[in-house]
Amino acid sequence: MPGRARPQPRVCQRPFWSPKIRPPPHQSFRSEALAAAVQEEAAPDDAETRDWPAWLLMRDRASPRLGVAEQMRRISADAAVSAQFDSSRTDPASLGRARAFAECCVLNVALWRRFGTAEFVASLGWVPRTDYAAAMALLPGRAVEAAVAVWRSGHHAAGEDSMAQRLVRKAELRAWELGHRKAEPGVLDHQLQVGQAALLAGCSPSMAAERLVAERMMSATAAGEAVVRGVYERLIVAHQHNLWDLWRKREAIAKVALEDGGPDPIRDVLRKVRGYCGPDRDAERSAWALAMDLKTVTPLAEDGGPVAWSGDYAAWLRERYTKRCLPPATKMSSGRLIPGMPGTTGTLKAGLPGLASPRARPPTGSELSIVPDMTGLPMTYFEVT
Repeated sequence: MPGRARPQPRVCQRPFWSPKIRPPPHQSFRSEALAAAVQEEAAPDDAETRDWPAWLLMRDRASPRLGVAEQMRRISADAAVSAQFDSSRTDPASLGRARAFAECCVLNVALWRRFGTAEFVASLGWVPRTDYAAAMALLPGRAVEAAVAVWRSGHHAAGEDSMAQRLVRKAELRAWELGHRKAEPGVLDHQLQVGQAALLAGCSPSMAAERLVAERMMSATAAGEAVVRGVYERLIVAHQHNLWDLWRKREAIAKVALEDGGPDPIRDVLRKVRGYCGPDRDAERSAWALAMDLKTVTPLAEDGGPVAWSGDYAAWLRERYTKRCLPPATKMSSGRLIPGMPGTTGTLKAGLPGLASPRARPPTGSELSIVPDMTGLPMTYFEVT
């Protein structure tokens, strides 16, 4: 009928969600206890997270002579001369230059180790500033451009030290395969080693490696570059290991690095930095690797030896520091040796007590006698006349 108002639809006053019911106290206690038990089970024990000395020794021994550590030593030594770095720090001006250089060392070494290849270290070079404008240009812009240049040259920009680096290497191989010619399938397979490529090609391993690099250079396309740019950016500024958190706390790390005390204080400061803390094996290894790099291959080393101009001395100093952090021999179980522990080749003799038992001291003169710490000392000091 005209003039009659249309009835308005009724609005339902009932909420569209059900209210949360608080559980009884005994259920809450059980859930908290269950969560604590799951967290305790998921967290690795101290023996698993303290495997970084053996891992670092094996990585350094497997790396070539002109590897990542040697490249970092050379570039940081040249940068120390340009920055007028003075280890004595007698006046306020030298102290300010030392702090600025230490901050540059922290940021550069962390970024170099984040990728973990000598080609990336040589491509990026030294970043002389750590202010906000320089960090905005570096993270991730300049670093990604340096990594893309390495990838276009036919080499891997990421290493194989951590799970994140191994995932980046797989993405690099997929990016090369996007532009690979179909006439030669399988050459860029990540399971194909240089020796197998040499066997298939009928040439020496060096020539096979050169051929593989040339094939990868020709396979670099715009589509592959877009793939690797994304993974490189995530490797630098991902949420779980964002380098911006390290940049915000660089002053505290540089302050500890300038003091004496070895790599342990640096590791303690890194426990508050994202990507270098938590119950993660890769984070534990990355933190100790960064601390060891700052104290062995950069001018921030406490040792009075020729670290800046002798690569052999820096490698010896690094190995000496790392061997001191190896787990003791008391972690060997009775009747057998723990697999994977360096320096534990062979098997224990039958009839001798295990080193994990209370009465485990071996007899004097046997093969299991305690050997003194001869790290860095000549063998003539322990000769018996």
